[in-house]
Amino acid sequence: MDMDRENTLIVGAGPIGLACAISAKRRGLDPLVIDAGAAVNSILHYPTGMSFFTTPELLEIGGHPFTCAAEKPTREEALMY
Repeated sequence: MDMDRENTLIVGAGPIGLACAISAKRRGLDPLVIDAGAAVNSILHYPTGMSFFTTPELLEIGGHPFTCAAEKPTREEALMY
């Protein structure tokens, strides 16, 4: 471990935690992401077939395009993303 760098711990591997990890990495930090469940575990427990009320552009993480079949993304599309 490089002692000249700040250590970065991100608690939660949901969409916000992953966005924070990407942002930290782009700033030259080496983030450690921990979660009690799987990555995006919160989305995994959403109801099957659920649609988000927002657009895919607002759900994008780290500038990676989120494409979906309809105007509003579904839980399944979010899990594939």
